[in-house]
Formats: sequence, structure tokens, C-alpha cells
Amino acid sequence: MHTCLPIKTINKKTKFMKKLFNISRFMRYANYQNLIHGRMLIFTILGMWGMLILFLIFVYISNNSFSAKNWTTIFFITGMFASIIFSGMSFPDFRKKESSVKFLMLPASVFEKFSYELIIRIILFPFVYIVLYYLSVKLLLLFFSGTKVEDIPVLFFLDKGTMGTPVSFLYTFYFLLSAVFFSGAGFIRRYPLLKTAIATTLVVFLIMGYNVLMDYLGVGRSLYKFISYANRNFYLLYWFFVFTGLTALVYTYYKIKEKTE
Repeated sequence: MHTCLPIKTINKKTKFMKKLFNISRFMRYANYQNLIHGRMLIFTILGMWGMLILFLIFVYISNNSFSAKNWTTIFFITGMFASIIFSGMSFPDFRKKESSVKFLMLPASVFEKFSYELIIRIILFPFVYIVLYYLSVKLLLLFFSGTKVEDIPVLFFLDKGTMGTPVSFLYTFYFLLSAVFFSGAGFIRRYPLLKTAIATTLVVFLIMGYNVLMDYLGVGRSLYKFISYANRNFYLLYWFFVFTGLTALVYTYYKIKEKTE
């Protein structure tokens, strides 16, 4: 015997989904945001690209014996800082009270506003950075043609490089960092990037201090043991990074939703 949902229930669910996310409304909102902040986004990415090229030139001049794996290692290190900076600049309208009120009053759902920033700052930016890094290395090799430096592999972003760490571990770690700084930008109005960096550093030092104290008192080093075990079983850290990152994103969403109520 088949059971069907009442028509009223179906209509309520449909209305709820349309209220939560509507593709045409989202596209109008995205076009508006691109019009208002698109120039700043482009300037930010171009600025990062310029700094990346200068850094690569400095590294090359300091050590001109580069292998293909060296390029991959530098990519992961610079990519980490680039992801932190770019995600920490999310929700630019929240930096001022007037623009924050205007942002919350825009005809789009909280989920749509949140999704736009998430797509631009965390999902799309890694792909943009991969392209920029590849072009940067190619330009560097073109400029310093004739040197004994290995070319960068096309799939350099899938190579673990000289660090020996699984690529999936590195990307989940970057996801965690991006989510944390994205979250900070979502509810800290003034200097979110700096304040989130300070708070993250304090948390790291507190954890380190706790372990040093426990070691000094001879109570035990359970956290050290866990980290040592997790290093041998990367999947534990995968899930920890993913869970913590998703928790930060969910927290950010509800903090923004609170502002609209």
C-alpha cells in the first residue's frame, strides 16, 4: 500500500526550499556582489600573483638547483598562506556597520549569501591559485632560460613533493585553515584576519604549553601519543580536519543568520 504525503506538506517543503535557495535569486545576488566587490577581488588576486612571482624569483636566486619536487613543495607552502589571506577577507561588507546593515537587507537568503562567499573564497580560489602558480613558474623559467632547473610537472598539485606528506592530508589541512579564517571573517567586524591569526596562534601555544606542563609534572602526554598515532594513521587527521572545518562553517552560517533576526 503506497502512502503519499499530503499536498499541503509538499507545498510547505517546496516553499521552504525556495526560501532557502533559489537559483535565479542567487544569480542576481552574485551579479550584484561581483559588481560591488569584483574589482577588489581581482586586485587582491593580482596582488597575490605579483607577490608570488617576486617570492619565486627570490627563492630561485637564493638556490638555482631546483628539481620538479621543489616546485611542488613551494606550491603547498605558498598556497597555505594564500588560502588563509583570501578566506580571511571574506564578507567584506561586515567591515563597516553601514555596509553590514545593507548587506543583511539584500533580497537574498542567508544561505545564498553564505554560499556565494563559500564558493568564491574556499571552493574556487584553490583552482585559481593552481593556475596562477603554474603560470608563475613557467614565466620564471622563460625569463631564466638556459639554466639547469627542472620544469614543473603539469599535475604538480597532485604530487606530495619533498615533504613526503600525502596530498589529501595537505588539502584537508588547508580546508581547515580556510574554514577557520572564513569563520573569523564572518563574525569579527574589525581586522578579522589579524584577530583570527592571533587567536589561532594562542590556541596552538596553549596546547603546546599544556603538553609541556603535563610532561613536567609527569602526569602523562596523552595528546602527544594521539598525535603520534594519528601521524601513522592519516585518516584520523583527515576526519578531524574535515569535521572541525565543517563545524566552523556551520557555526559561521548560524552566526550570520542571527544577525538577520
